[in-house]
Amino acid sequence: MEELIRQKRVSFSDQPHKEEYYRAPDIEFAAAVAAASLSIYSLHEAEEQQRGKIMEEIKIRKEGSTIGSGENFKVKPSGVDQKPQQISLPNREASRSSSLRPMGSAFEDQRRIRNSQNGGGEDKAESWRKIQMQKINKRYEKTKSIVLVWERQKKMQAELQKQRKQSELEQRMLMNIKHYKNKLARIDKIVGEGRGELEEKRKNDEKELKERSKKIRSTGKAPVKCFCF
Repeated sequence: MEELIRQKRVSFSDQPHKEEYYRAPDIEFAAAVAAASLSIYSLHEAEEQQRGKIMEEIKIRKEGSTIGSGENFKVKPSGVDQKPQQISLPNREASRSSSLRPMGSAFEDQRRIRNSQNGGGEDKAESWRKIQMQKINKRYEKTKSIVLVWERQKKMQAELQKQRKQSELEQRMLMNIKHYKNKLARIDKIVGEGRGELEEKRKNDEKELKERSKKIRSTGKAPVKCFCF
């Protein structure tokens, strides 16, 4: 996880600063979010290890209580009278039932105590697990809310930037259209002036031609000068 964060930081630092989306505050915030995620993951791992230790202690206690109960009911051969006892046949069932009752009740008491001990340990572990899960969920929700706030801010900034760029493009387009119209008007003016001068020259040439034609009629001689267009 730490290696992944280091790679992210290196990749962020290697990118060219051509866009405004990858400024230094954004990189620092992303690193902070990654560090928070790493912290939550590490705490979760530590809590799982602690829970495993508690369960191991409960298991050891269970095994110890089981061994203790077996030792309590173990009958030692030393010190026992080896002489056969004379037991009458009619009282055999009664003596057997009377000897089984204390043993059965002792087993029952031992089982009840063992179950109560196991149940207490399991309840403790479950209570601890719930508390730790609540802490993890609280940290997760806090980090999630921070990320959501950052996301909304960045999206709002991106939307404002888009609107600003769009407004600039529209203004630039209007300026280009205005410049185009002014250019067309200037061309039309130049063409109009050129046409006026050409028309004026044509009229002057026609007038001069008429005067020469009249002169030829009056003198009968062709003019030496030629018209060059």
